Amino acid sequence: MPTKSHQLKPSPLPIAVLVCLTFLCLGVFFWRVDLMPKVDEHFFFASDDPQFQDNKKIAEMFLQVPQIIFAAKGDIHSEEYAQSIEEVSLAFENLPEVLSVQSLKRGPSSIEDALKSPLWTRTLITNDGQATFLFAFLREQPDSAFIEELEKIKTRFERPGFETMVSGPPYIVELIRRNLFRDLKIFNLAAFTIFSLVLFILFGSLWIVAGVIVACANASALTMILADLVHIEMGFLTANLPTIIFVLTLSHIAFLTADWKQRIVEAGECRPEFAWEAVQTTFSGALWSTLTALLGFMTLLFVEAKSLKQLGLSGSIGTLVALGAAYGVYPWFLEHQKKSPKFFKAAKTQKNSIRDFFKRRHRGILIALAGLTLLGLAALPRLDTDPSLFAYFKKGSSLRNGLEYIDASGGSNPLNIVIEDSQRIELNDLNAYKKMWQLHLALETDPAVGHVISLPILLAEAKRSFIAKLMTMEWLLDVMEGVRFGEITKYFVTADRRATLFLLRMKEADLKGSRLEAIDRIKEIVREHGYNPILVGGVFALQGRLSELIASSLISGSAFLNGVILVMTLLLSRSWKASLAMLASLYFVPVTMLGILAAVKMPLDVIAAPAANVAIGMGVDSMIHLMIKAKRQGRKLDSWEAWAHACEHLWDPICWSTLMVVSGFSIFLFSNFPPTQRFGFSVVLGTLLSPLATLFILPWLATLAAPQWMARFNGFTKKNKK
Repeated sequence: MPTKSHQLKPSPLPIAVLVCLTFLCLGVFFWRVDLMPKVDEHFFFASDDPQFQDNKKIAEMFLQVPQIIFAAKGDIHSEEYAQSIEEVSLAFENLPEVLSVQSLKRGPSSIEDALKSPLWTRTLITNDGQATFLFAFLREQPDSAFIEELEKIKTRFERPGFETMVSGPPYIVELIRRNLFRDLKIFNLAAFTIFSLVLFILFGSLWIVAGVIVACANASALTMILADLVHIEMGFLTANLPTIIFVLTLSHIAFLTADWKQRIVEAGECRPEFAWEAVQTTFSGALWSTLTALLGFMTLLFVEAKSLKQLGLSGSIGTLVALGAAYGVYPWFLEHQKKSPKFFKAAKTQKNSIRDFFKRRHRGILIALAGLTLLGLAALPRLDTDPSLFAYFKKGSSLRNGLEYIDASGGSNPLNIVIEDSQRIELNDLNAYKKMWQLHLALETDPAVGHVISLPILLAEAKRSFIAKLMTMEWLLDVMEGVRFGEITKYFVTADRRATLFLLRMKEADLKGSRLEAIDRIKEIVREHGYNPILVGGVFALQGRLSELIASSLISGSAFLNGVILVMTLLLSRSWKASLAMLASLYFVPVTMLGILAAVKMPLDVIAAPAANVAIGMGVDSMIHLMIKAKRQGRKLDSWEAWAHACEHLWDPICWSTLMVVSGFSIFLFSNFPPTQRFGFSVVLGTLLSPLATLFILPWLATLAAPQWMARFNGFTKKNKK
């Protein structure tokens, strides 16, 4: 707290120190923090995640290599096409990362031979017969440089009559990472710029704008630095964290500024000490809302997914930093504002009209909000938390069209299933071969399954040779295990011949229901044919598990917050009725937001998922400040006058902070990357719903006539306290 002499004439020294610290903080941020998202084809799971354990076990049992799928569309029967495939195959083989290539010129002897083969006709030729595939098997997970070389090969050979397309998990993940990194740089900076412009338009004060920008910039940069120090990598979910922390800081500043403004309106002049008096008045509410947001982020620490844990830990750090920046940085700028901006005069003239507005209960608005809530609840079960990979790319783009073509012609997302005979017999005789072949054919009939590569289809291809027909199954497996045949047996059957691997390429476009439902259906097919599915892995399975965790984290996190908010508001209000009213009002925001997303068929992907945290965070902050303001009127919290007075004083910080957030996040809608668009839209939607819940639903529920049992319970509680 500054001294009295300091209050009369604020010293410029703290401002100079804070500006220097800001440049230092930003310098360390740009020097140390790597903003490039760190992800691979395992989609957000760390190697020690329980969800990843099946993948590790499969890799220990069978040779596993990443692969790129290259498709070329044209006249597949022409010599010119065959020559182009040969040149593309050589180009891939010359890349040091490539282990081997499988194509029309690296497998079958000719296109006619491929069409007769049970293996090549399934793996190399599309269903419409207008294109063939090339598979590049890689030595290890590729980096960005390899993907750039891959794109150069695609561009070099692209021409009329030879249309090229690329797919495969490494390629898709790299494109998502690249788009996310680009949007992280462009749209976060654009959002910060828009925040500044809107601030200046609202307040017309350079001191206020400078204070907000310095406080929020420090909060965002310091959060990222601390996250880096504790080794939290930049991931898909944490990519928009700087903007989220900016908003959390801004929310505190909104109520601090509103209290300061009210003091100036009442006194008719600006005084430096008003800034610090506003700090004392609003800090308790900010502390309670910070605790709620902190616990909300901490619930993610108990989810068994690396990306969600990263968001939970970094969000927890950012929540504390945001409070420190708002109250430790911004007031020093606020006390330097000497003139009363014009909007303060307007506040005096509109005071009576605002008071009259909030004296009324506005039943029409409440009925409309109740209807919106019911519609949201009805649509909520249809919310898509497990979207297709193609949802990450713009519909109608050449990239997405190519991915969809490859997907429709044989699948694009790998699913690996390890099976063993239910009788535990060895899989190396003729009967076992015929039984596995029937399973292979059954799997191909599932609408979500594209191509299937398995031991029986490899053996069927080998048996096209006259010599192979004379061999026993075990003898043939031993021969195919040699270096001459690329040790192919090791990719599909264990040394004891009791377990075998089926490689499925799943169709994203034809997926009915969730990924996990498709996996359960495939497991049932395996069991019906006398086998036990002992391990399931691959990107398809990992994505399904992650989507399930995101959906469950929304439910479990909400359940935990229910208890936290109920206890906290009970401590604040000393009223069960007010506590339950706030809880019900708060969940109007995420329920309605997610319901609207479901109604407009907008998927909630892993990048857009944190929008719910932003919406709940803003709702909690404004509701706690409103409740504290209502309680300080000296009336009971079931008094409409107390809530009307609180709304009269806090409506403008709630609305101008909403305006700023909506303005800033609207810029995300102009991205060409659909997940960024969905994130921006979800935040804007949740932000617009938040003040409706705070200013209309909460006061109405808190002042409803309490049921008889609740009145008795409150009376019993008060009696015991006495």
